[in-house]
Formats: sequence, C-alpha cells, structure tokens
Amino acid sequence: MPKRFITYAAPLDDWQEGQTFPLPDDVQHHAQNVMRLQSGDALEICHPNGILVSGCLDTAGCFRCTSKHILTQAVRRFQITLALSLIKWPRFEWAVEKITELGIQRLIPLQCQHSVIRISDWSTKAGRIEKIAAQAARQSLNPTPPEILPPQTLESFCHHCDTALFFAQPGTHLSLHDALSPLPRQTKIAFIAGPEGGFSHRETDLLQSCASPISLGPNILRTETAAISLASILAFYG
Repeated sequence: MPKRFITYAAPLDDWQEGQTFPLPDDVQHHAQNVMRLQSGDALEICHPNGILVSGCLDTAGCFRCTSKHILTQAVRRFQITLALSLIKWPRFEWAVEKITELGIQRLIPLQCQHSVIRISDWSTKAGRIEKIAAQAARQSLNPTPPEILPPQTLESFCHHCDTALFFAQPGTHLSLHDALSPLPRQTKIAFIAGPEGGFSHRETDLLQSCASPISLGPNILRTETAAISLASILAFYG
C-alpha cells in the first residue's frame, strides 16, 4: 500500500497524470528523510481541498503522477468546536497536537479569569500553534486540521455562541454520551474545557445560564486531559 502524505504547500490543482513535479516542501523531508522512500516507491499526496494524486518517486527524487482523484470527505455526525482555555504553552501545544489527531474541526483559545496565559500573549505563539496542528494532521493523515480562531474571553464566547454548548464540570452531571445521544445528525456543538483551578463563581453562573454541564468521570482532570478526553469520546461518534 502506498504511503500517503498531506501537503499544505502545494494545492495540486495543476498536477496532471503523466507529468512529473518536485515534491512539495512539507512532503519532501518526511518522505525522503523520515520514511526513507526510494526511487520507484509508490506514494499518495493529498491536499485539504480534497485533491489526491497517486504516483511514485523518480530517480531525481521528484513525484511522477499516475492518477488524480477528488476525495469525498466523510461527513461527521456533529460539527464540533472546542473552546480550550489558555494554559502554559507546552501543555497547550500538546493538547492541540492530540485534538488534531482525533479530528476536532474548530478550536477557539479561551481566556478565563484563572487563565495563566492571556489573549495578549497569543500573537507570539499563533504561528507555532498552527504549525503544530499542520504537523499533527500530516502525521495522522487528517486532511483537515482544525480551524484555529483568534482567542476570546469566556464572556465573549458565551455571548456569541450559536450552537449547543456544553462545559466539562466536576460533579454529578450527564455523561457526554448521554448528552449527545438525543441530538440529531449535523448538530453544531461546542465544548468548553476550563482552566487550571476551575471556573470562577461568576463564570460558573454565566455558564449555567447558557450551557449544559457534562461529566468526564469522577476525577479532576487537567485542562489538556479534559480536552483530549472530550476529543476521544467525540471521535467515537464519527
């Protein structure tokens, strides 16, 4: 079976059967240095726009195209947004990597009252976060990494959210499975993973007025663990 690679550097629109093209920059290193593909080895290159080209490496290390297809993207049961509270960067980056692998479609960084990282810090890290998501998508063969929106305050997010909204909260609440089961297909849903130290009393009052609490089990989870737990359960629904 040919190895499949995701590219964001080349849209592949002009690639045609029988022609040879240089490997896109974001594929070349992975194909030749990591996977160690050699001349004659088969591979596929896919772009998030849905174009898939099949072919092989030639003696010059270029890609010889033998076929071109338009992929039909699988329709997910839900359209999912994750509002992830800003936490210390190494752990936030790790969470972004894992939720990308698990197929979260939309990510909104969230500043809460107890957040250590503030919205003003985002501009210095935005490019790196997007790069991490792109790398995770390539590794997991997820052709559509999450759309990463600019960070918002919890208040702004809640006031402008037009989807079914849930927030992870310790205590006796509905499980995520029980909360999702009655929802029809293609429902837009959003989930909030709160900050270390939890929501403030004011934030809890706000959430209880516009969102439904859900339980992720009896233990108190770190923010990134809650995010990955949410993404794992949602991946089950397809």
